[in-house]
Amino acid sequence: MATTFPRIYSLGTVGVRQHYNSEYLFHAVRTDFTGGNGLGKSIIGDLMQLIIIPRRDMWKPGTEGIGKDERRVEGIPLNKEYIQYAYAFLNIERKQGQFLTIGVYISKTPRIPVRPFIIQAGNDFESGSLTPFSRPLHPEDFLAENKTIFDLREMHKHLKEKHGLFMKDFFQTEGIMKYYDLLYKNNILPVNLTKPDNLKTYSKVIQSFARAKSLDITNSKSLQNFLFEDNDEIKRVFEEQKEQLSGLIKQYRDNFFHTQELQLKQKKLLALLETSRKSTQAKEEFLKSSASFSYQRYNDALSRHENNKKHIDTSATNLMRQKNELEKVTEELYNHYTNLQKVCLLMREKYETLLKDFSDDTILARKQQADVLRDKINLLSALAPIVEQYKTIEKIESKLKEQESFREKKNSLNKILSLYSLSDFESSEWAKLDYLTASKHYSEKLSELPQQIEELETLVGLFEGTRDDSFFHWAIQNNKPLTKEQETVLMHLKELPTSKPSEVETGTRYIADPSALLSSFEKDENGLWIAFGEVREFVPLIKKQRFTNTKNLKTVLEKDTKAIKAELEETHKELTVIQRLSDELVEIGFNQELSDIYRKRKSIENYIVDNSLNEEKISLIKENWEDIQKLEALQTEFGTIDTEAIELAKKQSDIRNKMNSAKQAFDTCEYEFTKLRLESSMDLEVTAEDHSAKEIELLDENKITYEARIRTLNEQKTWSEKYIIASEGELRGYRSSEPLFKQQMEEALTVFNEKKMLLEGATGIIFEPTLITGELNENIIERLQKKSEDFIEAYHEEFTRVMESFEETKGNKSPELVIDKYNFRTLVNILCGKLGLEGLGPELERLNEELKKFGDLQLTIILDVFKKVELQYNAFRKLITELNFFFKENRISGVYNFQVDFNERRDITIDWIRRMREHAKHQRLASKLFITSESESSPETLILNIAKTLSDVGDKMEMHDLLDPKFYFDLRVGLFDELGARYPGSGGEAYTALALLCIGRMSVIQRDKNRQGVRFILLEELSNIDDTNFGLFPEIAKMFGYQLMTMTPKPFGSYSESEWYLHMLIRGKDKNINYQPMSFFRTKMNKQRLEEYMADGKIEAKEPLIVSASTDEDVVVTKIDTTTVSVKETETVVGAVIPSEAEGSISSEAVNDTISDAETIIEAEMASETSTEIEVKEDVP
Repeated sequence: MATTFPRIYSLGTVGVRQHYNSEYLFHAVRTDFTGGNGLGKSIIGDLMQLIIIPRRDMWKPGTEGIGKDERRVEGIPLNKEYIQYAYAFLNIERKQGQFLTIGVYISKTPRIPVRPFIIQAGNDFESGSLTPFSRPLHPEDFLAENKTIFDLREMHKHLKEKHGLFMKDFFQTEGIMKYYDLLYKNNILPVNLTKPDNLKTYSKVIQSFARAKSLDITNSKSLQNFLFEDNDEIKRVFEEQKEQLSGLIKQYRDNFFHTQELQLKQKKLLALLETSRKSTQAKEEFLKSSASFSYQRYNDALSRHENNKKHIDTSATNLMRQKNELEKVTEELYNHYTNLQKVCLLMREKYETLLKDFSDDTILARKQQADVLRDKINLLSALAPIVEQYKTIEKIESKLKEQESFREKKNSLNKILSLYSLSDFESSEWAKLDYLTASKHYSEKLSELPQQIEELETLVGLFEGTRDDSFFHWAIQNNKPLTKEQETVLMHLKELPTSKPSEVETGTRYIADPSALLSSFEKDENGLWIAFGEVREFVPLIKKQRFTNTKNLKTVLEKDTKAIKAELEETHKELTVIQRLSDELVEIGFNQELSDIYRKRKSIENYIVDNSLNEEKISLIKENWEDIQKLEALQTEFGTIDTEAIELAKKQSDIRNKMNSAKQAFDTCEYEFTKLRLESSMDLEVTAEDHSAKEIELLDENKITYEARIRTLNEQKTWSEKYIIASEGELRGYRSSEPLFKQQMEEALTVFNEKKMLLEGATGIIFEPTLITGELNENIIERLQKKSEDFIEAYHEEFTRVMESFEETKGNKSPELVIDKYNFRTLVNILCGKLGLEGLGPELERLNEELKKFGDLQLTIILDVFKKVELQYNAFRKLITELNFFFKENRISGVYNFQVDFNERRDITIDWIRRMREHAKHQRLASKLFITSESESSPETLILNIAKTLSDVGDKMEMHDLLDPKFYFDLRVGLFDELGARYPGSGGEAYTALALLCIGRMSVIQRDKNRQGVRFILLEELSNIDDTNFGLFPEIAKMFGYQLMTMTPKPFGSYSESEWYLHMLIRGKDKNINYQPMSFFRTKMNKQRLEEYMADGKIEAKEPLIVSASTDEDVVVTKIDTTTVSVKETETVVGAVIPSEAEGSISSEAVNDTISDAETIIEAEMASETSTEIEVKEDVP
């Protein structure tokens, strides 16, 4: 079998608990450690981990021991007085026959750190290249001749002097980093552990190997525990921050409630201050308005007094001016009247002479002649259109006869069209059918409708008189025809209910069986006896039966009371319309003839009657036939005569009118002369003109001019007279008001001075006329006064409420407020102290800033803790992604893809941390989350409340859940074929998956897959697995270049052709020191002692070990004579430094009792053999 290099050649222990001074060769593929519990199988894994990761803070045992100190690093050295420290080392075979040794120095003292070391053939540890040597080191190389263990200084010297080898140990962080660097550069490890992330991950991966024994790949929690380590750091950080967080929560609560109290004080005091301000403002407004109003009234009175004096002066001046104007108008008017009188006198004389040419007789003769001719023409003009239309006398007479017949028909039609119910007639059968058919139809209707109305009224009465669960309603719903006797029973008991009433009193009845009751009667001559058990009641038969058929019942069923009432109303309306229309038709004598005329109404209405034709006109046409023919000539003659008569009459009338006008004007002048002389006391001078030579036309023009000017002057005179009268009255009024206005002014001034003094004394405001600019009146002043009083009362009430709201002032605790009642500043001093109301704002800002600071600090601590949760969650998710990529590249059975599904929880995801961070960034987390009851004010409660607010998880979690990144997801594994369908797989494939998880876990951190280095897997105590499935592990390890180390209670075989090493641990007499292990080279069918297999014919012969049957639990090895065939005295393959007999060697007396179990184990491994001799090497100090 080809061996892959580098590889672990062997593990050596010196002074180690259980193993003491032992060496275990590692097969290139599979090495098994077997033995009962407590024999130190897990210590081998712990030592492997400690050699690779030599740091106490990163080391974690694979299993927990019983003793407190057993599973600590300082518990690894054997607990003996002569043991103060121990060594564990690995021989690394870099190439065939070339070795380097790495290991750790472990002190029993906890304060002394673990020191890793490297042993090489060269002395250069700085360049990074190590020089191998030709043989591996053994435990005895670390022992002095007296079998004591060298310390580090002695070990350096011993190796150099005896073997020519160089050892370097490393300590402190810088030295450990150098150790990692050398391991990486010399291809001892394929991972660069100088990188912190690689170191941390690699250590966790090695630690996780121990968890594979309990792995259930069908269980999410088991998968998580195997793949991911428990991050105690998160819980540790939380616990470290918890006390600080608790203090911040308490500070937050204290500040919050103090802030709430100050905010309440600020709110109430600011509200009270506002009320006080409004009260003061209302009072000032009232006093200012009152002073301003009194000032306005004083100003008004002063203005009235001064204006009155001005009016007296103005009125006297205007009166004098107007009197002078009146005198001028009167004088001019007198002159115009004089001249007008002279003109009128001359005009009368001239018109009397002219009138003689236009006498009444001349005009009358012309008018009579025209009147006679006019009458003649009017008669002929009325007859001419008829003659022109009909041409002859015969045609005129024929037309007159025809239209007389149509006029009679129109009269008959108008009787119908003038009916009051014409619209009803037009929509009735009278207008649609012939007279006899319509008459028959409406006779039947007048007979049916009253009967229908009677039935409907009966139904309405029945419905309204009964309840919904009544006997009557039951019968209607039953929808069966009734006999007269049954209907009699129904009508008599119709109101009784058919269900048992919930409220009863004496005499309450109901019908239990309606159907039976309808037939429960005995007929009698005049009625029937209704049977009520043994009681009989006589009821007369109904007079009219209504429910003899289902039709009537169906009508009732289909309609409710409202519908029946509507139908009843419609039936009444229809009967009324028919009756009213019938009466109107009878009144006009409607018969078949009128019916026919109505149907022919279109032709009758369209016939045009010539109303101009009558018998008298026909006679006149006959008498004046010739004059009608010359009508136009007569009309011309009449026009001439009529025009002459009109012109004569107009001329006469015009002359007479002008004569009368001149006379009237003359008489008016005479009257006005007299009037002016009486009204005016002034001497009037007249300037007369000469008009005697003027013609009549010029005199007429002069008359018109004088009259127009006189009218204008009279208007001016009238206006002046009225103005003078008004001015005199106005002047009297102003003079009489003078004393009153003066008194009002003085009284208003007194009131103003009082209001002004009150304003300035109460408010300190100096009165100015512009204080109030709006409108003021008594109603406004009264309203402002009431407003001021109301605000003062409101301020007192609110002051009392605020005072009673706080402990410092409630119940008259403060004497200052008793003395200085309702003083706002005193109240502020008591409640706010030195801060004052003005200081509350800054103080609240400070407190709010502190609240924000405390809240931010809380969130910062929480976010810092949960940032670690988030980072580890992301690391887990990334690991699953990388594992799936690894599995995809390495299919099971060459076909199936093993996959790990990473499923987030539905009720809460890791995203709540991001949302908490976002809310914190924008200060959107409600303060109520930080304020809970005092009993619940713990960091856990705060964080749980935040998580509940930002998720749907409810109460289904605890604090330790939130701190665990594995809480937020589930894992599920499965096999999928090439099409992505899930495949259950065989048992072997399931164990293959387990192996892949182990290898994949290690492979994902080895970025360079082709880099050389030691690769190994440790698997402890796999249960429920047979040899076949166990054999899959080494096959897969071989595939990926891993060395597999297993720790099991019993050895596993193999059904393949593979080979492996088997080390059987044997409990010693001293429970802390095992006997020398039995080591074998194994294949499927064969076994060979490992030292023989490795010696290649030149080995050290040890005492043979005889194994026989026994009932003891453990294998016990006895010491026999030893014969050594030596090739190299210092070369041993498998050996152990065994303490003296007193410390745990086997006495010869116990051999027969202790070796039987060894035979049992070996026989289980090799069924073909019944006994075995095993040689062991024993070194006795």
